[in-house]
Amino acid sequence: MTLFMEVNMPHDASNSAVQDTRELSGGERSFSTLCFALALHKMAEAPFRAMDEFDVFMDAVSRKISLGTLVGFTLSHRSQWIFVTPYDIRFTQAT
Repeated sequence: MTLFMEVNMPHDASNSAVQDTRELSGGERSFSTLCFALALHKMAEAPFRAMDEFDVFMDAVSRKISLGTLVGFTLSHRSQWIFVTPYDIRFTQAT
């Protein structure tokens, strides 16, 4: 069984859907993988979860959006998370 993933970019960034994830930049791949992982996390219960260097290829803007999304997801699902990142995340505040 093979899973195929299609990533649609905003219209101002690209006019067509990316058919092969190898065509994505490192940050786009990281962000797409993060979104896919969150979708999987919604489907399965676990006492805690961990993400290791999920943002390593992201630029500062994507990293901030990703961390905000993760914090929101964590708070809304009342789950415990462990985030490991080599970057400074002090600017991210829980809401």
